[in-house]
Amino acid sequence: MRRLPPLTAIEAFVAVARLGSIKAAATELALSAPALSRRIQTLERFLGRPLFDRRHQAMAPNADGDRLLAAIAPALDSLSDAVESMTSGGEVLRLRLGVLPLFASQR
Repeated sequence: MRRLPPLTAIEAFVAVARLGSIKAAATELALSAPALSRRIQTLERFLGRPLFDRRHQAMAPNADGDRLLAAIAPALDSLSDAVESMTSGGEVLRLRLGVLPLFASQR
């Protein structure tokens, strides 16, 4: 069986490619910007090539990134839809808390 990159790295790549910035994607995925950047770097190291043209406050997929996005985004969307259909029968509540780092580290 072929090795695959971590699903979290693929999810991070798709979010950044669609939203155009690390900050926006990090907010959507409930991650810190540095953590999201590390996931993108993990995927780029796995593939052995950069996937984005990096600008001051934005990131745009380069030609390799566009090809990868076109190939995996539909599959990731299908996977997400399948998981959602399995959980939509019951009540699923999600709670996102925003707390200061010091408070969070003590809990």
